[in-house]
Amino acid sequence: MGVAPGDQAARSPAATVRLLLLAYADTLDVVDGLPVTPMVATGWHWWSRPDAPIRLPRVRWMLRSLTLWHIERVLAGAERVFRRRTALGIAAAGEADALTAVADFRASLPSRSRVLRVSVLAIAALVLARVVATLLSHLGTHGRLTAPTAAERLYDNVLNAPLGGPSSFSSEVTALSNAPLIGLVADGVLLGVCLYLIFRLVAGTFRLKRLLLNLYPHADSMRGSTPATWSVSRSTGVYRLEQETFAAFGARVPGEPPLDLLASLALPIIWVALCVGAVLGGSAGLMFWNQFEAVAFTLIILGTPAVIRLAWLAAAWRARNGRPRSAWLFADEVSVPWRSKPVRCRSPVLICWLSLMVPLLYVIAWWPWWSTAHDLRELGRAYDVKHLRDMHPVAQALALSPAALLLGGLPALIVLVRAPRYVREAQAATGPGRQANRHLAWLAPLWPVLCVLLQRELNRLWQAQRVRIGPHAPGTDLPRTIDTTAQARSISSDASRKAAGSGGLGQN
Repeated sequence: MGVAPGDQAARSPAATVRLLLLAYADTLDVVDGLPVTPMVATGWHWWSRPDAPIRLPRVRWMLRSLTLWHIERVLAGAERVFRRRTALGIAAAGEADALTAVADFRASLPSRSRVLRVSVLAIAALVLARVVATLLSHLGTHGRLTAPTAAERLYDNVLNAPLGGPSSFSSEVTALSNAPLIGLVADGVLLGVCLYLIFRLVAGTFRLKRLLLNLYPHADSMRGSTPATWSVSRSTGVYRLEQETFAAFGARVPGEPPLDLLASLALPIIWVALCVGAVLGGSAGLMFWNQFEAVAFTLIILGTPAVIRLAWLAAAWRARNGRPRSAWLFADEVSVPWRSKPVRCRSPVLICWLSLMVPLLYVIAWWPWWSTAHDLRELGRAYDVKHLRDMHPVAQALALSPAALLLGGLPALIVLVRAPRYVREAQAATGPGRQANRHLAWLAPLWPVLCVLLQRELNRLWQAQRVRIGPHAPGTDLPRTIDTTAQARSISSDASRKAAGSGGLGQN
């Protein structure tokens, strides 16, 4: 049984709180009913079936503990709010019953030790770092065992601190502070990788917990068709019930520690550390460049992905706390009428960097261009738009390849000049509204800027065509439901029959 969040019409405080408690009870029932390795959707890909995304197993280790900690933290905050209002004499009628319900529900929850589980994870990361440091030291001496390095001794003293005291640990920290900067960066990278590997398991479980809370009251039926990444930057379902409950009493929901975002910080920080190491050793590694060119190459070419990732993590944290989702950083999957699989709204910032890297990283940069051309061709076939219907995604992608650039860049220039026209025709076919400026073609020599503007227009086009299906209110922003595929296929079939009647879809 579940109650959809949203309507706060004339509820008593006790009724409002009991809706939240009911949501928690239903979510715990869903958690208890999951298998040991539940299948979680990762998204739609070109090789996935039209009616279902790709699913991968996810370990549910610590899932119940994370859910209980979340419930305990929120209910403890609610209890403090009720007691403060009672002490100040501003409690409304029924808040005493709400306080009793919260206290009774908290008493019914089993306890889970945070200190024990976090300590086990930290010790596991240190042990892994010590083992990896030993292996690297052994391999670096061609099989000859040497004395432990400063980092190895530090790991040993941290692990033995509960037994031998912190004095030796402090001395090793002092010695480590006098070590060369390159060595410190290497030790930090090693420890960061180990921490990432250990805490990444918990981060995956944490995202599964957020997915179940966001999908309430449809978590049991939709968890297999909704990608876990959908809930990373959203707070709906149980989260919305929490916000409505606390807002009714003029309070704020206790903050949720972003464990998954903190775990994801490791990779960009490690990447930045590697870039710093490359800059410091640039003169030795890049003898044919001067110092300025080496630093510029490292920071722009190698450091930009880490900066984008850090900005994305910050934007995700802000969106979870009620701020608007960034239209520049977030990608999204949108269900549209003319196809069963969703189309993808991509990050314009990421597209800018990928377009800039086409000559160097064509292996990964060609995919967004091919995928977008494929989506536009399907739209053209559904709405009988000749120029879109006759597009060749493979040729579009090959025109940007390094081999084509060696031919003077003429194929790439032709593709870039035509791209704004394709977008305008797609916008005109889907209905009246804003269209891309026809003069964008003049920005073809500045192709990163052109790609950013076109991606923004495409994102607006896909969002305008979003299919809203299911029992959810239009403002809840929930993902596609089980019925989405059937309706999308029906709409696509209708469009196909209309186009076939005009003789437009017989060409492939």
